[in-house]
Amino acid sequence: ICFRIFLFLFSIRNLSGLASPKTIKCRSCLSMKTATLEGNEIRKPLEPFGDTVLVKTYKAKEVLDSGLFLPNASNSTPNRGKIILTGEGKKHWETGQMYPMHSKVGQSVFFGRYDGLSIKYNGEDHILMRDDDCLFSFEGDEPQLSSMEMHADKILVKIQKEKEIVKASGVLVASSVEARKGTVGEVIKMGPGKIAPNGKSFPMHCEIGDIVKFRDFSAEWLDTDELNVDGDEYVVIKNTDVMAKW
Repeated sequence: ICFRIFLFLFSIRNLSGLASPKTIKCRSCLSMKTATLEGNEIRKPLEPFGDTVLVKTYKAKEVLDSGLFLPNASNSTPNRGKIILTGEGKKHWETGQMYPMHSKVGQSVFFGRYDGLSIKYNGEDHILMRDDDCLFSFEGDEPQLSSMEMHADKILVKIQKEKEIVKASGVLVASSVEARKGTVGEVIKMGPGKIAPNGKSFPMHCEIGDIVKFRDFSAEWLDTDELNVDGDEYVVIKNTDVMAKW
């Protein structure tokens, strides 16, 4: 009899503990926590789909003589950020082969100024974009040649300085012109290549050190002080933009 009474009292204690107001209150508080999109609450955090990535953006910084860092006013459109979330990858529409994601959570990435969809997520600037829109990843806050890793079929090219002959007062004068429309340069870095439906990488058209001619208006120019040293200019192109090499 004593043992039965003990079991009865023990079961009442457990039931009262499970149904305690304090426990119910804590669970309800957790369920009420929501994210915000464009200032409006959404029922749960964003989940990128397929080959979509969520990037928290920031602008390039410039260093003052005092050592302070300020946003670069000339670079009003963000083109870099940190990957917060990624989708599971993209499947080939016919074979069902899953294309692996080149972008990883936590990476700092550089992307085209007009790529992706800008959103305000949890009160901060973010961009939703495709994995293929990420040009390269890098370490730290600003991209540097030593830490850059090209994504997929992206190629980093150092533009060759073009020389033109200027006729002034009947005298031919050679002058070095850093042509913004240059489409010839040296391959500095390359990605591993785009993934084919069979899971292997497509071959790249060129190698590091090659001089290449690429399509007009196909390049993404890198306006960063860290890369444009000694007057050099760099662009990122895709493997399919290369028209010739030597």
